[in-house]
Amino acid sequence: MAKSPKPVGCVPTEDEIKTSLDKTKWGKTYLTEFLHSAETNVKITYVKLRGYFEMLENLADIFKTGSDSVGYSDIGSFVVASLFGRAWGNYFAAVRLSSSGQLPESYVQLRACIENALYAFNIHNDPKLGQVWFNRHKDDKSRKNSIKLFSPKIILDNLEQVYKKLGQETAKDYERCIDYGAHPNERSVSANLNLSGGKISLRLLNTEKGIFQASLLACVMCGLDAIRIFQLIYPDDFKKFNAEQRIQNIQAQFCRIAPGNIYVLRSTP
Repeated sequence: MAKSPKPVGCVPTEDEIKTSLDKTKWGKTYLTEFLHSAETNVKITYVKLRGYFEMLENLADIFKTGSDSVGYSDIGSFVVASLFGRAWGNYFAAVRLSSSGQLPESYVQLRACIENALYAFNIHNDPKLGQVWFNRHKDDKSRKNSIKLFSPKIILDNLEQVYKKLGQETAKDYERCIDYGAHPNERSVSANLNLSGGKISLRLLNTEKGIFQASLLACVMCGLDAIRIFQLIYPDDFKKFNAEQRIQNIQAQFCRIAPGNIYVLRSTP
């Protein structure tokens, strides 16, 4: 259902881009210097941490194949399929931010990725909630009703009741996202600061070993949480492209690459 990302407008060659940028202040202002450094970090990460990127790429393929495989027949299934596409978008954004060094910001997108999957699970279990989701902005009463029925905590509890292990693990990852950047909590701030001579400097791009790799691994874990939820929603569609084996391959690679890391990829239910 979702489309592969493409550059906006006509696609110039690399040389044309460079020639055009040389005529501007690109890389010479604080913002464009930051953007250039972030883009460079993504490429460096891709080259130096190939094993990490292989997991991220393989997971992205599952998102794309899965999203392309599903359809809809009513309002509820339409919303669920649409949320699948949005979870895909959040995952891509998280990978881009994480691999550039924007670590706290990546956790914002990872939380949103999980939430899109949770909303889809909620509506899949009760298709009438699709209309509640659509009516959120109808009036204040509808907005409050939507907030109540789409509480992430309530949906996580419901997920745990039906699929205990997946529910527990997704809840842990969701809370980790909140701790490390999805909310302005202590860990999201203190882990990205430099203190020297009584002065504070913010690491807008943090590639410090350990916390940087942990952020990439969080992309794998939270992405798998979302994929596992959509696998529950679309079991037959996922079987068609051998999703379970592909997921297990990612998990096996995770264990080879990151033994003893602060994150431990759990076995699936």
